Amino acid sequence: MGGAAFVAEGETETLLDAREVSPGFLDRLLGRTRTAGPRWEQFGTKRLAHLPDVAALDEVPRAFQRYIERRFLDPDPAQRAVRDYLRAGPARAALTAEEDEDGERRIFFQVGFSGCAGLAEVTAQVCAHWYGFYWQDPLSEPLRADLATCGFVPGPAMARDTPERFFPLHGGHGYAQWIDGSDWNPAYRPHKDQHTWLEVDAALDEQLPDVAARLAETYLAAVEAGVEQQCRCPFCSPDFVRRDEARL
Repeated sequence: MGGAAFVAEGETETLLDAREVSPGFLDRLLGRTRTAGPRWEQFGTKRLAHLPDVAALDEVPRAFQRYIERRFLDPDPAQRAVRDYLRAGPARAALTAEEDEDGERRIFFQVGFSGCAGLAEVTAQVCAHWYGFYWQDPLSEPLRADLATCGFVPGPAMARDTPERFFPLHGGHGYAQWIDGSDWNPAYRPHKDQHTWLEVDAALDEQLPDVAARLAETYLAAVEAGVEQQCRCPFCSPDFVRRDEARL
């Protein structure tokens, strides 16, 4: 399973060009000059490249983890589950580039969150969603400045193609994600007349064998509470408190 990613497009005047490498002993002995730059690989009609050796990227996962821990000094069980996930070190940052068949190049800042072999897909989606708020927060300015120093001028976040609507689960199980239409496995539909349902981390299947039935209870409780299909994460709904008695 692929996890989730936050992506922001940016600009650069230097990172996509070959640059001269400081000569070593053998280079001086042979009188040669070496260059380094992105390694492009062909994918269909485009060429893609991963840009290595960008020092500012090393601190990105830790900076986001610190932001979340300071943002939620007294986390509820759902927030604590996300915090624990981040402490396990599932995030990776990268600068990537693409070149189309006309030679036009684009460069991206990307923070990927691992789905942990499919066991934590929803938590990965939550983190990518929350990173969008961090990206807009003045507290991310040091990161932006470091990226600019390395040659990448950050731009706005790119729209994500998955529904960003989450609902907190009881019992420290993190969040469920609202999924519409054909985007999710029908096995998780609350009942045959509903076209919206909830996805949770697959790791819950091992803890709660009857997870589908429990999700149905949680879904119906959410409908009764009038919060169906709205994102109830603490960034989108900071004043939301679960009042139903459903337990998952």
